[in-house]
Amino acid sequence: MIIPQAILEPIDGVTIRQASEADAHHILKAHRASIRGEGSKYYDADIVKDWHSGLTEDGYIRAMRRGEIYFIAIRDDDGLCLGFSGSVPEKGDAQTEEALNSGAQYENDEGIFHVATYVHPEGIGKGIGAALLKCSELSARERGATKFAIDSSVNAKPFYEKFGFRNLGSHNHEMSSGKMMKSYRMEKDF
Repeated sequence: MIIPQAILEPIDGVTIRQASEADAHHILKAHRASIRGEGSKYYDADIVKDWHSGLTEDGYIRAMRRGEIYFIAIRDDDGLCLGFSGSVPEKGDAQTEEALNSGAQYENDEGIFHVATYVHPEGIGKGIGAALLKCSELSARERGATKFAIDSSVNAKPFYEKFGFRNLGSHNHEMSSGKMMKSYRMEKDF
């Protein structure tokens, strides 16, 4: 999907576009920088480390092959990825991790899409997160989404609320290490 730049508020010196598999390294760097920068203001160091330690370029490539569409914001002068947003249909109840790991695409028949938006510390407060979220919303709607859902971090909750997400309540998300990370289940109807 090509996002017409006319629908986005212009951000001086930044290009927003759909990511390809070749951009996985950009997404990884922005994801880690966002977690370390903003996440460390709200979570203990061991949670922050768990949160970003399992991220890999291959993980984003596998996600793209399963149907996740990412948008990235690239600073024009030095190529730094200032953020990304991705959306994908929420995994249907009948889909197993084994099937997904073997290349099956995410699918559900309820129109619910999972979304996540991360902004590099150098991009915060410049409208990058808003533009990326808008791209993900347009892309998801084009693919049949009727609702966005997210398990939001504590630090991202106000951002999502600003863009119409409802807080359905807090819960603890289990990290790969077994540690618990406070998060919020949030939704937005289209």
